[in-house]
Amino acid sequence: MAGNKKESSNSFRMSLELKSKKVEPGDVETLFEWANDPDARTNSIHPNAIPYEGHQAWFKSKILDVNYEMYWYLLASKKLGLIRIQRESDHGLLSIQIHPDQRGKGYGKAILRAATKEFLNRYNLKLHAEVLEKNLASRKLFTSCGYQEIASRSHGERNFIQFVIEAKDLEI
Repeated sequence: MAGNKKESSNSFRMSLELKSKKVEPGDVETLFEWANDPDARTNSIHPNAIPYEGHQAWFKSKILDVNYEMYWYLLASKKLGLIRIQRESDHGLLSIQIHPDQRGKGYGKAILRAATKEFLNRYNLKLHAEVLEKNLASRKLFTSCGYQEIASRSHGERNFIQFVIEAKDLEI
């Protein structure tokens, strides 16, 4: 229990120091590198490497989409993580990625909590996420941030767990 309290305290402290910054058109290369990180590909719905031309087209469409938001989460101007949210009529679909060199340091929890709180306070929508069933670290992350497992689904031979959180579920 004492370890959990210390972890929670560290996550809270980090969340106060984190800054979010909207992804800009000039970030296309960095996002491409992050998207093709081997661990990111392994844990994605589509595990194959992304060709640059396809990434550019996707990126341009998302930058112009008023219902799609991408934010870097920074600590002292260093990019630690990325949050992407697609707004639908009754919910947002969130995905998170932590820079490979920053994984396992508690940043994921601080970033997910901050992004979740920002989104739920800005919009009157539920927030959903899908996590590869065998990605136990991400499942634990979402659960630790108040998300509830609501369903599972298959995409090809890969199984995913669906999570949801609402404003009323936030621990403030």
